[in-house]
Amino acid sequence: MADGWTNRRNAPIVNFLAYSPRGTVFLKSVDTSGLRKDKETLLEMFDEVVKEVGQEKLSNLLVIMRLHLRLLGKLCSKALMRKEFTNGHDLCRPGITRFATHFLSLQCLLKFKNELRQMFTCTKWVESSHGKSRVGKEIAAIVLEDKDFWPRCAHIVNVSEPLVRVLRLADSEEKPSMGYLYEAMDKAKEAIKTRLKNRMSQYGPYIRVIDARWDKQLHSPLHAAGCFLNPGIFFRPSFSKQKEVTRGLLTTIMRLVPDCDTQDNISAQIEEYKRATSDFGTTLAIRQREKLNPVSWWEQFGNVTPELQKFAIRVLSQCCSATGPTSEFEN
Repeated sequence: MADGWTNRRNAPIVNFLAYSPRGTVFLKSVDTSGLRKDKETLLEMFDEVVKEVGQEKLSNLLVIMRLHLRLLGKLCSKALMRKEFTNGHDLCRPGITRFATHFLSLQCLLKFKNELRQMFTCTKWVESSHGKSRVGKEIAAIVLEDKDFWPRCAHIVNVSEPLVRVLRLADSEEKPSMGYLYEAMDKAKEAIKTRLKNRMSQYGPYIRVIDARWDKQLHSPLHAAGCFLNPGIFFRPSFSKQKEVTRGLLTTIMRLVPDCDTQDNISAQIEEYKRATSDFGTTLAIRQREKLNPVSWWEQFGNVTPELQKFAIRVLSQCCSATGPTSEFEN
């Protein structure tokens, strides 16, 4: 598989990977700065990789459709026909992150699938300079004749949507997201499994990639602590990861609170929170667990445990930017 992307220095990079039922393996990265961005150059790079791996070990080659997507968007915009066929909507839609941008653009392609097919068969396109160009003909053939293109677009959108929701949550300005991110990632993985009909052979490769990125590079005890301190999640009857998030909470306490006496006070006060005693157990506090954002809830009902209240507000107020996760998932 080959996946093209741009690093933080705006250098164009192509990653080469090998996939088998046992998992995906990274082979090499190639900096394509100064190289022509055409199929001949890509074929030469593939040929070199095939020689290194061994042709007998490969069953097929896959180039991720980002290149097709970018070319299609540019061609349609330059020809100014998208206004006629898509009512002025853009095909390449910018998102809060590069990952989200690709998802939104693919989603838009699917939305206007029929209109795009009409555009590439209309006289105006066929007679245009773009319609007569080599690239234009190749893109038209993909849209009109490639039987795999549209199903693959739909598959990518189907799998990506739960992850985009997590990224949107992380960048949300409507409410502090630290208390929700841990559970959101779990829900995203379950949603992917459901969308792929709970077939291990289908969802397995995606879940392995997500777990590798989350466990090794993105996950922090802070996320688990935020989940523990979010009453709307922690006290939910269906929540089953109390032990897992408790470990993250204790690690966060030891990292963020250097004073041992304060650590001891927080540890003792945690029991009041877990048992929902005192102000935590009032009918108002219980009713507001999922109605108030976690920071506001602790401000109102955490006064009986001042050290824990201060710690909880500090944790739950932390910024959750999607920039870091985005670059990791893209890379």
